[in-house]
Amino acid sequence: MTTAATLQEYLFSFHGMALRYVTSCPVLMGTVTTFLQQCRCDSVGRDSLTIQFEEVENREDVPLRLSPLARQLFSGTKPSLGESLRALWHCTVVQDEGRLVVDFHEQGALVIDGDRGTARGYFIHPEAMHSDLRESFLHYALAELLKRRHTYTLHATALEYQGCGVLIAGNSGRGRTTALLSLLRSGYRYLSDDHPLLRDHGTHVELLAFPMTIEVTERTIGFYPELRQAVPGLVRQGVCKKYFHAADLYPGRFQVPSATGEGWRRCA
Repeated sequence: MTTAATLQEYLFSFHGMALRYVTSCPVLMGTVTTFLQQCRCDSVGRDSLTIQFEEVENREDVPLRLSPLARQLFSGTKPSLGESLRALWHCTVVQDEGRLVVDFHEQGALVIDGDRGTARGYFIHPEAMHSDLRESFLHYALAELLKRRHTYTLHATALEYQGCGVLIAGNSGRGRTTALLSLLRSGYRYLSDDHPLLRDHGTHVELLAFPMTIEVTERTIGFYPELRQAVPGLVRQGVCKKYFHAADLYPGRFQVPSATGEGWRRCA
C-alpha cells in the first residue's frame, strides 16, 4: 500500500469550492492534469472537499468494512473495454449510512463520505486501466461530493451565449455533440459536452461548467474540417469514441470553472 511519505497534494478552486486531490501513484497523478489543470490554486481552507486515490497491490489492502446497516443499490458486470489485464468488471454499489461505496471487487473500491466531504479510491493495477476510466473515477467522486454542496450534474450538453446558459438534452446518439460543435463555431462558449452542473440557491439555479473532454464519432468528425485536419495528437482515441479538449480546437470558446463560483442563472 502507498505510504503518507510519498503522497503529493494538488489544490484547486472549483466554482468557488476548495478541492484537494491527493495521490502517490504517478499514473493517478495524471488523472487531474487533463481535467482540473485550469483550476489550480496555491491554498485551500479547512472546509475543502478531498479526493484521495491510492494504488494497492491486492484486494486485502483495500480497507473496506461495511456496517450491518449497509444496503445494496446495484450489482452488475460489464466488459472491461480498454483494460489490458481484465476482460470483465464486476461492480456493486452500497449505501452504508453516510457513505456511498462503489466496490469493484478484484479491481478495487471507491468510498465516498459526503458528510465529511471526502472520497477515497483504492485501485489494483491502475496502470492497466484505460485513461478514460481513471478520469471517470475522478468525475464520479467529485460529482457525488458536490451534491452535498447543493450542486448536481445533469445529462445534457451545455453552452453559454451572451450571458445566458443553453442546455441541450437528449439520449446518446441524438446529435447533441454535433449541435454543440456547430454552436461553438457560431460564437457560443463551451461548458460541458455531457455533465454540466446545476447549483441550487433556493431562489434561483445556476448553470456551471464541468469541462470534460468532447467525445466524437468518425461521422461527426467528417462534418468539421477542424477535426478532420487537426494536428496529430489533438483528437485521440478513447475506449469507444475519439475525444479532444475544447481549448485545443476552439480557443476562446472554452469556459473554465470560475474561481468565484459565478455561473449563469438564465437557461434556454
